[in-house]
Amino acid sequence: YAGLWKVLRKPVAFDTNNIQRSLQFMEGLLRAEGYFNSHIGHRFQIDTSEDQQRVTIKFQVSPGEQTRIDLIHYDMSNPVVQKAILQESGASALKKGSPYSIALISAEIDRLLGVLHNNGFYKMSRNDLYAEVDTVALELIDPDLDPFEQMQLLDSLRKLQRRPDINITFKQRPDEDTTNQLRYHFGQIRVFPDQSLLQDSTPVYKETVLGPYRFFSASNIFKLPFITENIYIKPGMLYREKDYFRTINNFNRLGAWQNVDVALSQRLDSIPLLDADIRLYPALKRNLKVDLEASRNIADYITTSQFFGLGLNFALANRNAFRQSIQTNTNA
Repeated sequence: YAGLWKVLRKPVAFDTNNIQRSLQFMEGLLRAEGYFNSHIGHRFQIDTSEDQQRVTIKFQVSPGEQTRIDLIHYDMSNPVVQKAILQESGASALKKGSPYSIALISAEIDRLLGVLHNNGFYKMSRNDLYAEVDTVALELIDPDLDPFEQMQLLDSLRKLQRRPDINITFKQRPDEDTTNQLRYHFGQIRVFPDQSLLQDSTPVYKETVLGPYRFFSASNIFKLPFITENIYIKPGMLYREKDYFRTINNFNRLGAWQNVDVALSQRLDSIPLLDADIRLYPALKRNLKVDLEASRNIADYITTSQFFGLGLNFALANRNAFRQSIQTNTNA
């Protein structure tokens, strides 16, 4: 009230279980950011003020030294996958000496998946890749280790406690479905340039072969060579996700179509193939806008007359001029 005092209505009841949950969340956050030797203490105090019991909770956080990345390895079971990933390893955001972070490791797995999708591995998913971290000197478990070597390893561990490092190895899980390891190429590509979202009856399509594409059109509202210039996938081409989405985004950008769908279907021939159906749903071709304006000019210091005027404005927009998705506007 007036910035002087505050009344808490139905405040949250104090529960020590919530302190333990808070500790778990904070420790999980610190581990996710590379603080593996952190310590969090807490204490609470209950004060009585008139008829109220007020609880003050204090957390003391000692995060310790942040773990940094020492080595980054890529160990894929498929040699083709390994080669594709190593060729793009320079684009990784993980660098030697950078702080350990689960978010960065997750982003690196997403990047590796994008590399594979752009190298023909259509069926690769995030479940096929994982990161293995190593912070334990496994050599100390060796029973044949002589005392001198053991002392050297213990000295290395003491240094790691002062400046902890971690090794990260990205690996590939064994596939139950062997087709995940296959590299796909594009097979047949069919284009439907004038699909209708609401069809009262089955349309009659006219088939036209133009270059490597087969067109099935029910009308003649688009020039087919213009459409082929905006398709970035071709039969026989290695599947690349960027070309797939580039085709979709390009037709969406043109404006003559309200919806674009590129459906892929797998087919095993002499090589694994992906047949594509490009279905384009045209938007309304023309749009007419009519505006009515009225104005009144009241007498000023110079003139003594009054004027009243009406204006009628027409604006005609065409989304598919010359049958090539050219946008035109005519105003009168």
